[in-house]
Amino acid sequence: ETEEVEDNGEEDWKETIAQVNAVAITHIGTAIKKFNAKQIRPNIKQLYGDAAFTDIATRTNIKSILSGVDQTLGNLEYIMGRECESNTFAYVYPEAYTCGNN
Repeated sequence: ETEEVEDNGEEDWKETIAQVNAVAITHIGTAIKKFNAKQIRPNIKQLYGDAAFTDIATRTNIKSILSGVDQTLGNLEYIMGRECESNTFAYVYPEAYTCGNN
């Protein structure tokens, strides 16, 4: 499911990206709650196979991934770079500089 976020123009890009990030945090929070309540069996089965739903090692791995995404979304620093265009929401430099919030 995709939620629409209002585009307020280039000068308001931080507000727009904050809205997108809030939606993402809500979605990952819902996924974690459903995972912990064991309500996502079809999703786990589709991605990891029949036995994965009850396999402790697989569940631990999935929980770790979901938690990592949740933590990452809560600790992002958004910077408008010269590479950004109106339809670019993110890009990553694999070996970039250190952020100021460390």
